[in-house]
Amino acid sequence: MPSQRNQDQLKKIKDKLENASSIILVNYAGVPVSDQQTLRNTLLETNSSFSVTKNTLINIALNKRSPDILKQIQNHLQGPTAVIYAQDAVSAAKTLTNFAKDHPTFTIKTGLSLSKNQDRILTAEEIQKLSKLPSKDQLYAQLLSQLNAPAQSLVRVLTAPMQNLSYLLQNIAGRG
Repeated sequence: MPSQRNQDQLKKIKDKLENASSIILVNYAGVPVSDQQTLRNTLLETNSSFSVTKNTLINIALNKRSPDILKQIQNHLQGPTAVIYAQDAVSAAKTLTNFAKDHPTFTIKTGLSLSKNQDRILTAEEIQKLSKLPSKDQLYAQLLSQLNAPAQSLVRVLTAPMQNLSYLLQNIAGRG
């Protein structure tokens, strides 16, 4: 009979799996608790969370959600494992990759892209590639810039004759 504490943790894991768009499994061995807390705070800024969880509870939760995926990532659920539940996989990947640069024992094991229709495994290499993509805010800025460019060009074209006339009159006034 599982303890009430484990049942409560399992329920929390299932809820987080339902609400997250992706999860990333990491090996946190050798990372001081103070640095783990710093990572937690940094991840909270990106709407992600860092949770140290028993591998058996992760197994049970993933088995109920996607047994086929669990079989493929079973070997990653060995040893000290923390789960990062992320709404934005790119921001979480950036944060984890930057953190791993300063902590050589901290490694990204694997990840899952979660969706209602089909979950997909993310390899450590794919997570590294995700970390190199622009963040959501940067993509919004690029999109707005692209949307704004035609309007700016139109304004320049429409005001050019007036500016040219102004320059011509200033040139004539300067000679005279």
